[in-house]
Amino acid sequence: KLILELATEGEKLKSFMEFPGSKFKGLNNSGVFMRMPYQNIQPLVKVYSKGEQLFCRLENLLLGYKQWLMLGKFDMNTYAKENIFEVKDFESNFSVLKTKQNQVHSLPDEEMVGGFKVSMYWFKNWLGDHIKRLQDLLLVALRNLAISRFCNVNGYITSSIKTLTYTPTTIEEIINAQGQYMDIVTKKKSMRNAATVCIEAIMVLLTHSSSSDVIDIDDLLMKKKSVSMSKGSDWSILEHELEVFCDLIDKQKEQAMEILNRDVSNLQKQVASFEERWET
Repeated sequence: KLILELATEGEKLKSFMEFPGSKFKGLNNSGVFMRMPYQNIQPLVKVYSKGEQLFCRLENLLLGYKQWLMLGKFDMNTYAKENIFEVKDFESNFSVLKTKQNQVHSLPDEEMVGGFKVSMYWFKNWLGDHIKRLQDLLLVALRNLAISRFCNVNGYITSSIKTLTYTPTTIEEIINAQGQYMDIVTKKKSMRNAATVCIEAIMVLLTHSSSSDVIDIDDLLMKKKSVSMSKGSDWSILEHELEVFCDLIDKQKEQAMEILNRDVSNLQKQVASFEERWET
């Protein structure tokens, strides 16, 4: 009996749950549902009117966020090539992106439109990710600038040290070495400026790359140390070689003069000996 009662109650519950799904077939169904629209014209018009107002408010909400959507159309690569040339330009753009990032964090997580909540969660996430991509593009562009300057300076240092550590022995070699020395000194100022740009770029990279994985921090630190003026750096070695080069040249000049004087003396002796033999 209990089972039968449970079965009966179950059927009633099922019937209740299926209503009106099993009864309501839409407004085109004959009977009472066909009369409902005509008997409720004003309420239905009000429903549609309220719905239109809600869509208008939703559209105004979208317009309020239109400025953020422009980020999706922003081509950072082209912009960087055409407008960003110096380290200070990169710093200014990093500052702008940082400000935008803070503004994104301050955006509401949801907006109310009528009685409906519009979630802004995914939109804020998209904005945050896009700003991070723009920051990464800036980091890569600044890294390329730093590496370009480093390669120029490093090539100058390497070739200069090789030239300055070569010991000339003949008068011709000494003259060539002096010419190369003057060429190194002439280029030194511009190379020091390039080294300064490289160091400044690396410092900015270290400041803004803490949350990015597109920059090799250790490699940047090695390059910075190499072109810095600190003790033991490649640049300091170059400075040392420039200082001792003049002493080296003076020493080689003295040796060359000694050799030249010795050769002259030998020639004079040979001439005198030849004259003695000729006279006898």
